[in-house]
Amino acid sequence: KFNKSKLPRSFEPEIDKVVKIRDVPGTIVKIDEENVYLDCNHPLAGKDVMFYIRIIGIE
Repeated sequence: KFNKSKLPRSFEPEIDKVVKIRDVPGTIVKIDEENVYLDCNHPLAGKDVMFYIRIIGIE
């Protein structure tokens, strides 16, 4: 979480907006009177991921 008073005045937080903090992307998930809350997990974190692969050789 980040205190709003520490953010630039020109910054307008919005839910689902992606921002970078020290080159790490984070999604704004909650905004209250004093704070902005970020989720810095990968967008696929916690989701099932299926890969389709093709084997092109075996040595």
